[in-house]
Amino acid sequence: MKNNWFLISLAAGVIGGFLAYILSGFWQIGIVSAVLIMIVVLLSNPARRYIKAFFFLISVFLCLNKMFFKISGEILGVEFMAESEHTDTILSVGILILALCCLLLDYLQQNDKLKGTIFEVKVNKNKVKNVKGKDIHIHQEINDSKE
Repeated sequence: MKNNWFLISLAAGVIGGFLAYILSGFWQIGIVSAVLIMIVVLLSNPARRYIKAFFFLISVFLCLNKMFFKISGEILGVEFMAESEHTDTILSVGILILALCCLLLDYLQQNDKLKGTIFEVKVNKNKVKNVKGKDIHIHQEINDSKE
């Protein structure tokens, strides 16, 4: 899927850059448009949705815990004040737990162990270990239905 999505983003970038060149008449705009379109499409890969959610949650965690501000003033005789206070520890821990869950889901998806939801994890039940010899044929029928 990685190569296919890269080729899709490359094709979208080339087509978008070509259209930008035709519409604007400047090759510089075409090149910049092609690169930007390719990056946006490359980052929009649906197979990486859990890692994107992880980075979003880490960004939210860092912003909530590091950025404090207080703005006060007076405009036309009206006093105002806006401030950001420290976040609660429970909120920070909750965001970190969600981020770790996203990492776990990304690991399961990348290793093809996630069927559809977190409650349907694939387990390899049919493993053949230490098989030696010539012309070994293993015939088995795998049935995923639960009886």
